[in-house]
Amino acid sequence: MLIIDEMGKNISGAGFDPNITGRNRRFVKWNFGPKVKKIVVLGLTEETHGNATGMGGADIITMRLFREIDIPSTYANIITSMNLDGGAIPIVMNTEREAIQLAVKTVVRVKPENCRIVRIRNTLDIAQIQVSEPLLAEVRAQTDQFQIASPATAFAFDAQGRLAPLPSAHDASTLAAAAR
Repeated sequence: MLIIDEMGKNISGAGFDPNITGRNRRFVKWNFGPKVKKIVVLGLTEETHGNATGMGGADIITMRLFREIDIPSTYANIITSMNLDGGAIPIVMNTEREAIQLAVKTVVRVKPENCRIVRIRNTLDIAQIQVSEPLLAEVRAQTDQFQIASPATAFAFDAQGRLAPLPSAHDASTLAAAAR
């Protein structure tokens, strides 16, 4: 499962880079990138000005993202690209907590406690990631690619169900943080 904090046209023409997410347009054979079963997108970048082109590549979005959508600019972009499925609206959940819970619950044949989760800020900024405990052994085994920034902790949500922000690359000098 992949959690993307933000998507936007300033990140990728498709909102998020399919080479990072492992997902391309529907009905197109795509054998690149990771095999991600669920994608949750939490919000839009400010720079995209409401253009949510590519949201159709996600499985679940938040109500916050849904309310940020500028339909005219999104549809103009979608129609121009002739990729209409990029404008499909995924399942909308009220909070980030609910969106993540739904994604975990709906990963087929995986118990929630075994769900392999990766969280990124966006597909351009993957220097800092957060992973679930089921991925920790794999991360630890790749010391040439990852450094553990913190011990495993539960995802932290505020009273409104929003996920605590990832540390920026400027705030930390390491590449991976673990979440439980």
